[in-house]
Amino acid sequence: AGGAAGLFIIEDSNLVPVEGLSGPVKKLMTGARALWAITAEGLSRFDGTAWITVHTGSVSDLCRDGKKVIVAADKALYQVAGTALHPITENSDRPILGVAAYGGTYYVHDGTRVGLMEDDTITYQYVADWGTLQRGCTIRDILGLGSRLIVATDEGLGVLRGMTWYAIQGEDGLCYEDTTCLAEGFDRDLWIG
Repeated sequence: AGGAAGLFIIEDSNLVPVEGLSGPVKKLMTGARALWAITAEGLSRFDGTAWITVHTGSVSDLCRDGKKVIVAADKALYQVAGTALHPITENSDRPILGVAAYGGTYYVHDGTRVGLMEDDTITYQYVADWGTLQRGCTIRDILGLGSRLIVATDEGLGVLRGMTWYAIQGEDGLCYEDTTCLAEGFDRDLWIG
């Protein structure tokens, strides 16, 4: 478990601090045979033996794409190669706050728009043919899950399936529309914060 007080492991129903990683933990992810942690200092990887710093500096999000780990940092996307980040896009016009692998490419968000990687650039045009996200919503998280791209907003969920946006709100059974985060569960189920 990660949080403002650092990283913890559950032992006998107790949260025990983990050695080797300090500071608030913004996000945890498993993939590429490692545990990844975004902290205030940057991106670290636990290979089962030790924590290794992959990048120092601002990192906003990461996702896995098969055996690849893709990182959103400042205004660009990077691929992890060993203990370094290699750019795979040119700089976007705004900071990238989230990244998800979906439909053979990488989708991003900047808090108000969803875009995608096309060649080596980020574009916010022609993301969908039909429908839109809820107008004026604030995007908080993005996740590719199976045949859907799911977006957590302050006005419910946006779901991109193929090239069409669908909204999931209270009237559709969402118990709380002000969503903050998304995670894949153990059997491809969706967890919503």
